[in-house]
Amino acid sequence: MQEKLQAWIDRVVFDRDADTNQVLHKLDGILLDKAPTPQHPVEGVSFDGGRIEVMGYDVEGGEFAPGTKAAMSVYFRVKDRPSAPFKLQAQAFLGVKIARSSMRTTGAGFLPTNAWRAGDFIRDRFEIAIPTDWGTSGSPASVGLAMQGDQKVDFVGTTAANDPNVAILGDAAVRDDLHLDGGAPAPRGFSPGQ
Repeated sequence: MQEKLQAWIDRVVFDRDADTNQVLHKLDGILLDKAPTPQHPVEGVSFDGGRIEVMGYDVEGGEFAPGTKAAMSVYFRVKDRPSAPFKLQAQAFLGVKIARSSMRTTGAGFLPTNAWRAGDFIRDRFEIAIPTDWGTSGSPASVGLAMQGDQKVDFVGTTAANDPNVAILGDAAVRDDLHLDGGAPAPRGFSPGQ
């Protein structure tokens, strides 16, 4: 019965045909029709026994802006159907300071990882609240990704120094809010946009 129910759910909810799937329009921009070209390509990072390969990531605006919610997209190539419905979380590290997105299911729950299919290209978008003091360091932030089912999901790649369950994808620039146009430091009490 479970197999029949899963087949029905696959056909009605996860089918890739817009005529039979009412949910498909909610997946626009998530389920991609061709391989993406991320700003920051990633090689050698995969999850769930190699079933999910990370292709790269983008940071909206090209850098993290302190004191804002940064939009970041991570791109995946599905090599084989994932083994479970995992939740995903994007993270950014600046030294020991960590900023995280919420841990959630892709597509607001409409496209869980166990509905991803071999050959799919997936774009998952995350929002991360970037601390206001990050603009004072002059250093880039490391970008990481974690997946979790009943427990943390295994991955191949570089681990975060402070959390072995987080895969490091690369770096992203952090906007320096202490300098205006590369000139002198901003006056005390200055806030960007003034």
